[in-house]
Amino acid sequence: MGFRAILLPATPPSNYYTRELDPVWAAASANGVQPFFHTQTGGVRVADTEAVTLKVVLENAAQVNQPMTDKAAAKRMVTQAVHSAFVPQQLMCHLIGGGVPDRFPDLQFCLIEFNAHWLSSLVGGMDKCWVTGIGQDADWWLGRWDDSKPADDQPDMAQLFKLNEKWPYALAPSEYVKRQFHVQFQDDPVAIACRHITGLSTIVWGNDYPHAEGTFRGSRALIAEQFAGVPDDERKAILGGTLGKVLGLKVPTPA
Repeated sequence: MGFRAILLPATPPSNYYTRELDPVWAAASANGVQPFFHTQTGGVRVADTEAVTLKVVLENAAQVNQPMTDKAAAKRMVTQAVHSAFVPQQLMCHLIGGGVPDRFPDLQFCLIEFNAHWLSSLVGGMDKCWVTGIGQDADWWLGRWDDSKPADDQPDMAQLFKLNEKWPYALAPSEYVKRQFHVQFQDDPVAIACRHITGLSTIVWGNDYPHAEGTFRGSRALIAEQFAGVPDDERKAILGGTLGKVLGLKVPTPA
């Protein structure tokens, strides 16, 4: 029917690192469709008051209806700046750590309406996991010593920096992000400023019509402000060129 994308939940019933989902990725790859993950999807069950997505929605309503206090101001920033960025970061860590982009290099993973100010921190942190202790003594042990066992039989002890040798895939985490991930933002000057850290193709703009976070009534003014000084080719890529390539769409040529 011409569809080129499938929607998968941001909070899945099974962790995305499980290989039980390989038939899903294989089917998507074979049929030329790309996986999209939309914020606040998944994690919802009827009458489940503990559902993460429902908690976020109710928290947003409560912040409007209740008086603004010191605690409420702090809580809003924790919810919006910390908690809201947790789901997309966990999603990407699970996919990359589970080897999904390594096994399915044709897939392009698109995260929608998450904004992207957190992305540069994530790619730096993921890579740093596998370059621990540069310049330190390699013979650095940690753990728990068991005096009842001989020195050559201490299963709870380990040389910490051997973790650097255990990354199981061909590319660094940040390289998979640059090759196969695209995070949509609507109003996020930090994402634009960090585009050379994350990779230009990792961020795509959208006005998010008709959601509350959308910019559709002020998109032209926002683009003019936030893309000031951005080279024209980079601007065009973020504003539609990259996503057009991901979905196989032809960019219209002005008459």
